[in-house]
Amino acid sequence: MLLFAALLALTAPAQTLQLLSEFRRVDPKGELRLSDAAGKPREILSPGLIRNGFYSLRVVIRPPKGQPYTLDLAQNPENSVILKLYREVGDTLLPVKTPVTGVGAAPESFWLDMQVPAAALVRRVRVEVDLHDGDTWHMAPMELRILRGILPALKPQAVELLAASKPSDEFARQAWREWLCAVEPKPAPRTPGVSARGLIYRNALQDVALARILQIKFGREELLKRVLDAFESPSQEAFCGGERPVSPLGPDGYLRVRDLLNREASRQ
Repeated sequence: MLLFAALLALTAPAQTLQLLSEFRRVDPKGELRLSDAAGKPREILSPGLIRNGFYSLRVVIRPPKGQPYTLDLAQNPENSVILKLYREVGDTLLPVKTPVTGVGAAPESFWLDMQVPAAALVRRVRVEVDLHDGDTWHMAPMELRILRGILPALKPQAVELLAASKPSDEFARQAWREWLCAVEPKPAPRTPGVSARGLIYRNALQDVALARILQIKFGREELLKRVLDAFESPSQEAFCGGERPVSPLGPDGYLRVRDLLNREASRQ
């Protein structure tokens, strides 16, 4: 039965439009990069977004070759969140205006950045990614849950990041090691452009900022215990030593940390 399921997965047609977490990079063939392929990708349906923060995901399209396509974004109510779309070229993110048009040649990956204003209403917002492949529309709707929690204002940091060959959640762990392990970040050797690694790191800095606030509520020891449990790490020493427990969730396992912090920061 397991062999049959594996064969079925291998022969299943690739999705024309697919939403993946920020931790799931794809290669030029549109397949998950080996470093980011462990576990089953999280389904993006109803993510919880903290106010005054960013939430990111990847949009992978596989339009038919030679066919004109149109990629667009929509939200309801309008202007509830700020949407920015980037085309991925390696680790570099190039901003694009929507609707994006082109002719199908190979799979493409885009980075979708969603910013929630600090004064946003606590409610549900529908955001939809739409792809017309020259014949029909493919739609990927999400019901965003705008949470009560509000992030403190953070200053952008240009730091030297880990190599792009690392698993993508390592760029998030880098932000945590700077806090938990007293690792001093190194300034970037030059002014960096927008990169996927940099935005993963930025998003993790948001999580660390929430943790710093929540430690006042729970106490540092209790808060770190809960965070390390979400990391599936047995101790702070193991985490700081670079030990990586094998998670059935793969790099998306990091999202358990974010879910914990967002949930606790949004309790009344």
